[in-house]
Amino acid sequence: MQSPARKVQPKAPKPLPPFDPQLRFTVFEAAAYLKTSHITVYKLLHSGDLEGIKEGCRTFITGRSIAARCAPPEPTRWVPNASRRSVKAAT
Repeated sequence: MQSPARKVQPKAPKPLPPFDPQLRFTVFEAAAYLKTSHITVYKLLHSGDLEGIKEGCRTFITGRSIAARCAPPEPTRWVPNASRRSVKAAT
């Protein structure tokens, strides 16, 4: 007698810990914050765009470097172009 096949539910992803620039994060946590793959995080480490800490065989990413990478760009002040303004003759 065979038992009915059980459906295996996929595990829900672990929620990310709250972001704190003073902490360090694993490569997979950094990838989740940066919304990229862990391979890309390793490439960013190798290129020097992210700051990493080696502890034994484990690699950690500093929260400061993740925050710098995720920071929105500074807003620029928009100055209208004078040549595009329509000039009306005074009546």
